[in-house]
Amino acid sequence: MDNWNVDTAERLKLINFMMGEIHDLSDDIYENFVDQDYSQVCLCVVKLNQRLKDLVDSIEDETQR
Repeated sequence: MDNWNVDTAERLKLINFMMGEIHDLSDDIYENFVDQDYSQVCLCVVKLNQRLKDLVDSIEDETQR
């Protein structure tokens, strides 16, 4: 496998991991809302906000290269 394919595969693994975390947190927010567990909703929202901030930071790093 040449470097481009290795780099692309690693990038896609990272993207899939980050998106999996975002989806899982969104599901947790929904389930906790349904269960009226608002303290857990807030904790999940804080975690989701951090993941989204990390994503924005990563994109900014990529676009500044």
